[in-house]
Amino acid sequence: MTDGSMAHIPTIVEKDTASAIMGTYTTEEEKCALLIGTFFPLKLVALPPFPSVKGPFPTPLPLTHPSVSLISKTILKMSPYKAPGPYKIPNVVLHKTITTLAPLLHKCLITILMLNYCPKAWRMWLTIILHKPGWPDYTIAKAY
Repeated sequence: MTDGSMAHIPTIVEKDTASAIMGTYTTEEEKCALLIGTFFPLKLVALPPFPSVKGPFPTPLPLTHPSVSLISKTILKMSPYKAPGPYKIPNVVLHKTITTLAPLLHKCLITILMLNYCPKAWRMWLTIILHKPGWPDYTIAKAY
């Protein structure tokens, strides 16, 4: 359902295991917070006891750089006709230009690893919320 400019999510209710309503969410901010909590629950990490001054962790393994063939294999694993990402480059183009592109991407990746740099665009993602088919009640957050 839409008003022509933005999506509309119906009022969402939160139920406990006995199907008793625990809360009702009507504003867009409340619904957004509930959906974020449902899709990305916080996972508490229990830290191990600190046994010594050296720390509880073993020495890290040495970093081995990926090969050009690994980059080629990774690109070829992608489905060629899936929707393109944010840069609008279809996967089929990457498949067809793999012999030229893989060495260039390899150099870029090695440089990024040497500089210890992660581009800001690689740290962002888009989550699309869709109805799960066959759910009788879309007022429950887990139905999306």
